[in-house]
Amino acid sequence: MERLKDAFSATHGPAEVEAAVTKAHASFSDRPVREFVPVLVERKARRILAESSG
Repeated sequence: MERLKDAFSATHGPAEVEAAVTKAHASFSDRPVREFVPVLVERKARRILAESSG
């Protein structure tokens, strides 16, 4: 999460980044394979934050 906070610090506060990570993580909660969830969560959170930047 720190990488995302650093990457989006100019446009999003820490709470917004945490909310994006929570939202992204929830979208994978019902998936049977869990090994890649952290990578997928970071990618999805980046998309969420990028879309809300403008």
